[in-house]
Amino acid sequence: MKAIKPFLSLRATDKTICLEAAIFLFLTRLVILFLPYSALRKMLGSHMSIAVNQAVDEIKVRRISYFIHRIAPRMPLECTCLPKALTGKYMLQRRGIKSTLYLGLGPHGTYGMMGHAWLMVNHLTVTGGTGNEKLAQVGHFGSG
Repeated sequence: MKAIKPFLSLRATDKTICLEAAIFLFLTRLVILFLPYSALRKMLGSHMSIAVNQAVDEIKVRRISYFIHRIAPRMPLECTCLPKALTGKYMLQRRGIKSTLYLGLGPHGTYGMMGHAWLMVNHLTVTGGTGNEKLAQVGHFGSG
């Protein structure tokens, strides 16, 4: 019930973004869990390309980012960086905004490696913006 009250107080456009984020987070998590990498690879976009927008509605991009980060912890399946980045990519693409999904690797613990995904629109970080500078970028995927 605690989650319902704030949702009901949102404007209609924000409710739509909120529901869309929840649906895409759930679907992208299922895709990651159950489909082979070859299917996921097609969803990422054009390999080693960077998408550039001439003019971007920063408020729209920030609202999408905000709701992805607000909804992800409340999902029944764990939504880490890759589901968030894919969700942002789809939501932006539906609005005609190009984005670039980045994949990186870095040290984790004494001998381990950690993977991370983040999404950018021009200079704006949409998802996964913390700690990227410590990672070696292994790929990026632009979309239109």
